[in-house]
Amino acid sequence: MEDKHQRSAQLVRITVALTPSLIDRLDERRRHAPDLPDRGELIRRLLEKALSAEAEERERGQERRRGAAGHDSQRSPGVKPPR
Repeated sequence: MEDKHQRSAQLVRITVALTPSLIDRLDERRRHAPDLPDRGELIRRLLEKALSAEAEERERGQERRRGAAGHDSQRSPGVKPPR
């Protein structure tokens, strides 16, 4: 079985169609990057960042729900949660 690092080193090519305005925004972002990545590299970085942020937000939401569930169980019977 491949480990995560071996799998991440293998690139799979995909084709993505982008609007001209999105290309302009991407190129503007590239110009402000210290190493001027090519479009593909910048798209990979942005996608990684977005997916990581999404996973972190999902984890925070689960923690909040777990905390709220523990808090709800401490309420007296018949007392409704505040709205």
